[in-house]
Amino acid sequence: MKAIAAHTIFIVGVIIIFVLFVTATLFGWIDWSGFSANKFVCTSKVYSYCSGWSKTGFTNAPWDWDKKGPEGCENPPINIDIPSIDECKKLFPSK
Repeated sequence: MKAIAAHTIFIVGVIIIFVLFVTATLFGWIDWSGFSANKFVCTSKVYSYCSGWSKTGFTNAPWDWDKKGPEGCENPPINIDIPSIDECKKLFPSK
């Protein structure tokens, strides 16, 4: 039986850790609420909110707007507040 090289074990370990980190980030298990609010990030927050809302047929809000980062989107100069159902339906029209 041949031995496995230490470099191979290291590379496989790094790949596994990277895949777990990416999976945790995509599924929201890691909350990156420490980043600062800007126009792009707050627009992404609106898009994410409306996307989750459209998946429920606009019946249940996907999450509490104030508890998900970044905070401060409602303040000047950004002025992006929680979207209404009409605004979300414009982004995600019903089929």
